[in-house]
Amino acid sequence: MIGLLMTREGAPIAHQVFLGNTADITMFRDAIADLGKQFTVCCVVVVVE
Repeated sequence: MIGLLMTREGAPIAHQVFLGNTADITMFRDAIADLGKQFTVCCVVVVVE
């Protein structure tokens, strides 16, 4: 899985590659916690396919 952090305008800021075969809820919790440590994040939008 690949996570992409973008501005409101759609400009990419950062990305992260996640191990496969991991429960989505576990991966999302960890990823959002990491984002909060690195950036000022006011809202999170998750898009999955």
